Order: sequence, then structure tokens, then C-alpha cells
Amino acid sequence: MNTGFQWNVYGKYHIINGCITPATYNIKSGYNPLETPNLFQQFAQMFNDIEPPRKGDIKSEGKWNRESEAAILKWVSKYGELHQFEAGIVDEKKKDILQKVSLEYYRFQVGKAHQALDHYKAFCDTKVAGYMDYKGLKAYQYTFNQFLKNAPLSNIRLGFKLEGNPPELRPLYIPDSLLSALWLQFWQTVSGQSKMGQCEWCGHLFVITHERQSYCPGDHYFSDNRSICARNHAQWLHRKKEKAMKLFEEGKSFKNVIAILSQEKHHIEATKVLEWWKEWKVRA
Repeated sequence: MNTGFQWNVYGKYHIINGCITPATYNIKSGYNPLETPNLFQQFAQMFNDIEPPRKGDIKSEGKWNRESEAAILKWVSKYGELHQFEAGIVDEKKKDILQKVSLEYYRFQVGKAHQALDHYKAFCDTKVAGYMDYKGLKAYQYTFNQFLKNAPLSNIRLGFKLEGNPPELRPLYIPDSLLSALWLQFWQTVSGQSKMGQCEWCGHLFVITHERQSYCPGDHYFSDNRSICARNHAQWLHRKKEKAMKLFEEGKSFKNVIAILSQEKHHIEATKVLEWWKEWKVRA
């Protein structure tokens, strides 16, 4: 998706009275959200890190726990606020602006994104399983249209830009906020403009940016250029291999080893256990 859109990230953010705002208006960096793969997915996945304000305890009524505040602050510090306003808020707009920078607003928007992504994952699973019929497609069409109907997409400006050699007219999308860009990216995903994959380790959906990509990119890469999920899966396989080798040494059969390893959370392929069994036979 071609776009001239850029979103600024300020040098520091803080949380005051349940609202997240810039601590300084010095710009740290600028980036294009629509050219940042998996941004909508990362926003939606923050749902698991955010708890609603406490209730029932007079001393802590309405207060957020530190982990939830930290999760939102970390995301905003990396990608910026959902909406940006100039320093010196106009009085008549103050109420609306304070609502859009509140932690509760972020929790609500993350919840909507998480719900939309769950529906999209169910849609993909149903298609892959071969159970999707016309009636099912109509139901998902309605569901996705409802999500987009309630998303802030009405103020997106459309245009064209020259790109390529020889130059051609390409579409230009300019959202008015980061939240608009997130939902525009979701529309791009559902409409098939992005190729999607499902992480072999955590199961999350992600936009495939290069061939043979089996793991979601996450927020951090190790020195060997593997994401956290890729590293965790490799470490898990190593532990399973050691356990399998020990079971073979104890005289367990190939089928028994598969049955024992399959009782755990992550599925182990029989072909992988067979590979380990052949390796053990060579050693023995």
C-alpha cells in the first residue's frame, strides 16, 4: 500500500491522572505505520497484557496496575499516540482530547482490535479446513464490515503518486491518526493485500515479509537474526530432543516416545521424532 503518511514519536511519554501524554514535544523519530508490517497485530496482542482498573477496594478503586500501564506506555513510546494534539489544548476541545488520551480509551481500542483479529483468525482457520460456504462468507462479510463501520476511517484522504520505472500512478492513502492507520492496515489484511501466516510457536497471525517465514517477528531480534518465537521454538525442540534421546536409552519404543512427547502443550511432529530416533540408532 503506497502512502505519504508519517507519524511522529516524541522523545518521552508519561501517565498523569489516567492519561498518557508526551512529556516533551521534541520529536524522537517519524515512521510510516502503513509500511510497518504487523502493527495492527501487535496492537491487538497487547490485550493480553492489559487488565481493567480495579474494583471493590476503596483504596485502589479505579486504579490501574503497573503492568497494564507499563504495557501501554511501552507501545506508545515505540509507535506514538493513537491521536496527536498540539501543545496547548483549546478549552472547548479539552474534554474530547482527554478522553482520547486516557488509558481506558487505549484499553477499549485494544479490545476492539483483539476481537477483530480473533474473528479474522477464525475466518482463516475455517477457509483452510475447507468448511467455508457462501452463507459463512456472508456472515464474515457482515462482521468485518461492522468492525470497519465503527472504525475511524472517514477522514482518510485519497490521492495518487508517481512511482516505478517507467513511472505509473499509484494510490495514496493519508490517515488522520495512528488509530485510522491501524484499521486501514486491518482492511488491507482482510482484503488479501498482505500475505498472512500463523506463527509456529505462539499461534499469532502475522504479515509475511519474506519467503520461508514461519514465526511472527515480535519486538526483538537476537544477534543471529531470529525472533523471540523462533528462539523459543528452537530451545524447546532442543529440550524435547534431549528427552527423546533419554527415553530411547531407557528402551522406550518409537511410538511410546511420540505418545509421551505429545502429552505436552506444543505439538511435536512424528517426522521430527523419527529423525531423532535414526540419529540415536547411529550413535547406539
